[in-house]
Amino acid sequence: MNLPPRHHGFLLGFLLGLLPWLLLGATNGPGRGSPESLFQLGNREISAGNYTNGLAAYSGVANAPRTSAALEYNRGVAWSRLGEEGRALAHWRMAERLDPRNPLVVAALHRPGGGGVAPTGDEDLLRWTDRLTLDEWGILALVPTWGWGGLLFLRRWKPGVTSALRGYTVGLGVLAVVALGLLGMAAARRSLGPDALTSNPQTPIRISPLDEARTAFELPAGTPLKTRSFREGWYLVADPRNERSGWVRAHHLTRLPLR
Repeated sequence: MNLPPRHHGFLLGFLLGLLPWLLLGATNGPGRGSPESLFQLGNREISAGNYTNGLAAYSGVANAPRTSAALEYNRGVAWSRLGEEGRALAHWRMAERLDPRNPLVVAALHRPGGGGVAPTGDEDLLRWTDRLTLDEWGILALVPTWGWGGLLFLRRWKPGVTSALRGYTVGLGVLAVVALGLLGMAAARRSLGPDALTSNPQTPIRISPLDEARTAFELPAGTPLKTRSFREGWYLVADPRNERSGWVRAHHLTRLPLR
């Protein structure tokens, strides 16, 4: 008599034990207050023309640990429909940092009146690095660097192939150095350039981190700024166009991710 293998019983028990968890995951979709459900609610409100309600729903999504290009683009659309072009620009710039080649974001930023504050000359020199995210530049640098390292290891492991691999090793080494240099330039642009945008119309920049302090100057929404330091809810910021500096409340700024 042929008996079934003993491991069939173990496998059956494992599958039966896993079944409740699979059913639980299938039946429990996104909760009512989850970021996914709030995002869909915001989309429905925007489609119906209820822009204020849509922004309220999107605000719940924005409180999650991470944002997305789609969310920031939609928030920009809502603010634009409400006539707040500066706030719309701030969200579109955020979406551009997250997904620089998204055609909807590119079209929004290049439409008449969507360019915002003109970049400085120094910024223009490395503007082309914005075509890729920092993660993508890292991947482009990682691939030839690992390949170069693999060839160097292979040459030491099998000295007989040294002469045959010399040209490939030199070429891949040059490519790795160039890729690492491009990654460095992209990282420098993001770390040394503006890292925040004003998100409110006529954002007050004060001479000290106090609400009663005198306003040094005001900036329209969507103005790029470089943050210098942080103190109890206030940022010391500088305008890269003219190096004017001052203090601004944190909730008046939209921080750009280092990506």
